[in-house]
Amino acid sequence: MIVPCIVLAAVGAMAVEPSSFYQQSMQEFVDYINSAQSLFKAGVPTKGFKPRFMDPKYLELNKKTLLRKVPVVLAAEQNITIPPRFDAREMWSNCKSIRLVRDQGNCGSCWAVAATSVMSDRLCIASGQRIQTLLSATDLLSCCKDCRKNGGDPCEGGEREEAWIYLNTHGICSGGPYNRTTGCKPYMFPPCDHVSIDMDLGHNFCKDKETLPVPECAEECLKGYGKTYAEDRVHGFGYEVDTDEEEIQKEIMTRGPVQATFIVYADFGIYKSGIYKRVLDRKNKRLAPHTVKIIGWGVENMNGRDVKYWLISNSWGPRWGENGFFRMIRGENHCLIESEVVAGQMIP
Repeated sequence: MIVPCIVLAAVGAMAVEPSSFYQQSMQEFVDYINSAQSLFKAGVPTKGFKPRFMDPKYLELNKKTLLRKVPVVLAAEQNITIPPRFDAREMWSNCKSIRLVRDQGNCGSCWAVAATSVMSDRLCIASGQRIQTLLSATDLLSCCKDCRKNGGDPCEGGEREEAWIYLNTHGICSGGPYNRTTGCKPYMFPPCDHVSIDMDLGHNFCKDKETLPVPECAEECLKGYGKTYAEDRVHGFGYEVDTDEEEIQKEIMTRGPVQATFIVYADFGIYKSGIYKRVLDRKNKRLAPHTVKIIGWGVENMNGRDVKYWLISNSWGPRWGENGFFRMIRGENHCLIESEVVAGQMIP
């Protein structure tokens, strides 16, 4: 599946006219969303902010049907009891990568960032929480040619299945966050403010950042790094997770976080806290797909009823949402979140 990622981060998309969304006052839209539901809180994006996924350039109708390029695998432990709450950060507390919130910056690279985040988590888990290596999204962006949308700019989306196939056929090297010297190929795009930041924090808008060209694939590491590119690469294999709530839960419990893709609507961009469930209204435009990392689930009593949710790590930095995370309604395949799940087995 092509994921033309959103920056506030985007993936695939429906063609819409973004100007119509901004003809109304943002405060009016936020007030409307907050009055239309009580599960999550919306907030006013910073004055003058217009997320990159609203740009028609990133809103191309994706007519390609999903062709499964990796097998469907059921969780190995079929008789385990699924608890009402689970958090991979607590289950594998020594795996630092699970807690890390990445920032894709001004690049539609969520497909690569989410994939390498899940791979990093699973590598640590498979090693008995010994290996703390962060795998490089930059390596995927620059070297996985089959990952690119129609062979184009990897910052305008990519094939999530191909990322996992590339892990198997080529391997992926290590790479820490932007401007760090950790890993073979650190992330190349600086962090930026995506949405809903407080007015007094200062601004570093993604929309104001120039999208740097992704470098050509180079099979070499950062100068001074202690390994060669070939020595540093990690391998594994990917698979689809069955489109069933309990199968996804078992997969996370037994093997670690998973990569999931869902459809973004306009009200997701103004999410601040709570359990996200899109407002069903034509004002709430369908925008684009986005891919993220599910790390757990839970239940919260809201207005006298128990509401099930997925616990999800986004790639828009720690200032977005609930410290970089968000919760989404669970068990309803909401915005297709449960129908597009992929994971993999890592080789430590």
